[in-house]
Amino acid sequence: MDHALAAADLGFSIFPLKPMSKLPAHKGWQDEATTDPTTISVWFREKNFNYGIRTGSVNNLYVVDLDGAEAQGWWKAQGFAEGAIVQTPSGPDRTHVYYRIDGETELPNTKKKLHPQIDTRGEGGLVCGPGSMLPTGTYLGNISNIPMIPAGLLAILPEKQTYVVDTSEHEPGDKVDVASPSELRQIASAIEALDELPKVWADGAGWRSEMYRVACWFSRMFQSPDYALTAEGALQIILEHCPTDAEWGVPEIMEQWASALQSTLGQLAAVPGPEYPHLPPIVEVIHFLPELTPGGQESFTTLVFNAPEGAPETWWKARRTLLIECLRAGRPIEEAASAAWHSVAGSPLRENEAAGLDELWKEAEKARATVAGETGAGAEALPDSERPSLALVPNRIELMTEAERAVGRKAWWGTEYMDWAETKVALLNRPYHRMNIWVILSAVFSDVGLVPDPAGPVGLNLFTLTLGKSTTGKSEASKLMKSVLKACFPKDDPVSIGGNASPNALLEALIVRDGKPSLFITDEAHGLFQQMQGDNSWMSGMKELLADLYEGEVPMILRSGKKNVSGIGATTHFITHLMGTVDGMTKALDEAMWVSGLLPRFIWAVGDELQPKPGTYRLRQVDGYAAANYDLMPKQWAAQFSAKKMAVRHGHAGASQIPVQHSNEAADRHSDMQEYVMSLASGHRQEELLKPALIRFGVNIRKCAILVALVDGKREVSLQHELTAIEAAEEWINNIFLMVGQTTSSPFSRSVDKVEKFIASNKGQEVRIERVYANSPEPKRFVDEFITQLVSEGRVTKTMTKDNSFLLSIKQNQIAVAA
Repeated sequence: MDHALAAADLGFSIFPLKPMSKLPAHKGWQDEATTDPTTISVWFREKNFNYGIRTGSVNNLYVVDLDGAEAQGWWKAQGFAEGAIVQTPSGPDRTHVYYRIDGETELPNTKKKLHPQIDTRGEGGLVCGPGSMLPTGTYLGNISNIPMIPAGLLAILPEKQTYVVDTSEHEPGDKVDVASPSELRQIASAIEALDELPKVWADGAGWRSEMYRVACWFSRMFQSPDYALTAEGALQIILEHCPTDAEWGVPEIMEQWASALQSTLGQLAAVPGPEYPHLPPIVEVIHFLPELTPGGQESFTTLVFNAPEGAPETWWKARRTLLIECLRAGRPIEEAASAAWHSVAGSPLRENEAAGLDELWKEAEKARATVAGETGAGAEALPDSERPSLALVPNRIELMTEAERAVGRKAWWGTEYMDWAETKVALLNRPYHRMNIWVILSAVFSDVGLVPDPAGPVGLNLFTLTLGKSTTGKSEASKLMKSVLKACFPKDDPVSIGGNASPNALLEALIVRDGKPSLFITDEAHGLFQQMQGDNSWMSGMKELLADLYEGEVPMILRSGKKNVSGIGATTHFITHLMGTVDGMTKALDEAMWVSGLLPRFIWAVGDELQPKPGTYRLRQVDGYAAANYDLMPKQWAAQFSAKKMAVRHGHAGASQIPVQHSNEAADRHSDMQEYVMSLASGHRQEELLKPALIRFGVNIRKCAILVALVDGKREVSLQHELTAIEAAEEWINNIFLMVGQTTSSPFSRSVDKVEKFIASNKGQEVRIERVYANSPEPKRFVDEFITQLVSEGRVTKTMTKDNSFLLSIKQNQIAVAA
């Protein structure tokens, strides 16, 4: 309102424009334009309008719109006297130049008459006044002292034209009217990203970076004529879905919005991809397929739901077989494509839906050509040649030989647990249950044994982090784990103390539980880490407290109204069981948390992408007798654990925890393993982040080897115990490299990492630059920046080919892997 009243005070007749727009708010705007402050105040109390200024004789005003660098250069070359300048939100080289005219002069509106990048506003025209806001920014300038129009400009203006409002500036007419399915999917993905932000502000929770990323995404879309999304529509979506609170509101959102628009000025989103036929649901496809393939050799159910042999990068062969057999069975290509897409072999394609669909339909068309060739239609079958896959599978680190693996896999309690878990859940997500084995053993045996380290005894408590998508079995796995712990600690149930306490409340609970195992558990791990990094006073000091508790010490509360906890020290066997999503944790973590020492204490599990098998969702019931004996196995294990603990303690009367030594063989193998692990970090581009994690990794393996020995009733770690722990650790170390790789300091770094990951996924870890452009959702000039960064850091080499293109290759030994 202030800017509008100021313009009226200068004598300009003004009228309201729609909020965040250049269009008049009301019909008949020419007649309602006024300088009356009372009327203007009423308008702006109604809504947060922009305001327009009438041009022409009514305000003795003529405005020249310079729309680009070429226009600015041409204008300057004419030597016209300088007018009052208003900077438009469209960019630094797009300005309005205001001139006064006398009341007798009627000058025309013109469009590209003076120059291809120059329009003018005269009789019957309008301009947005300074202070008006658009989604792209604010009009800025001072119009209190406007000079007369230069005679030289008057001399070259064309003849008077029909006085109509020139709306070309306001609403471009060359955009598509209806959003494509591809555009709608992109908008839905952006909305999902905003909706996933935590509802309570915390510094580092990703609100700024996610808002900026989505704003850049939308900006490129609404600047492109191939998308129906408008700037106003994009901003409305963001305002509706980006969470706000006292620390983060509309002003902060608009600040990020303006920054994103400035950084993406002139960038257009890629043309929406081709629209493919609808893929029918897999349940319908399976229903219409025969039981066996036409050759009678394989079951269609097996082809769809069983994992193929070999690595995921070779699963395209299994998809090809499935596509061909479906077509041979007379099914439409849409059903064949659906079967391949939803199959286990199709999971690499589903990692990137847009690129995956492109690849799927290429494979489907090739399969159709093969079948057509078999039936005499003239198409030639394609050979089974090796080619790169869309699956971005990282190099896998191996810590042991196959001979050692056979020794480590000898039956032990963990094998029993996995077999039992398989009978209890419909879909067994093995990484979750494998991690829970160690949580159980740590809780049960942490009060029996310890690591005899020269720097001082180390407890057997473990910090665990389990990551996976929703509905992939984390809760079911946790429920089974809790049932075993409940049987093992019948007089101290629950051992689980939750995971949503403030530092003081946590201290109070642990002081009361002096010397007992305590399980800190939450299924919102990313939220916990976001809160610890923010300025929330109730979570202040939680990172430091967790580090203390890992070492077994419970700091005293020196000032408290509760006499039973004030000034009392305690010890704890503190175990964490944190669960969350990979995406959530990626957004929550930063590099400092790896260097500080909190994250290196954790061992990581990442869940598998599960595919339902026939009968997965059939109703499962138990009769009364089975229900009564549901906890039979946990109770049996509880008795076994008690007996093993007694055996270990035999002859050690009075000792609360017993040092468990490694045999010479086990100690040598552990040392070799640790040396190799540390060599993986040497020279790595994220060496600073990896080293603390890999040092702690060795400590955790030592703990786990001792737990294997204790569950075996032994007071010494044998080579077999050590190998069992190392085999489990192969999974954890790969996850450490995965999470460190995804913990980067900026959206730019993450984009650079994605390009590197795509190059590494191709055969021979090399690819032509054109494929990188095609794979990336970013504009070509940004992809070039990412590639330049990779080359400058020595992560990728760029070699010119004979046809003047470029071949990009991962620099060897950038990610060290076991031979």
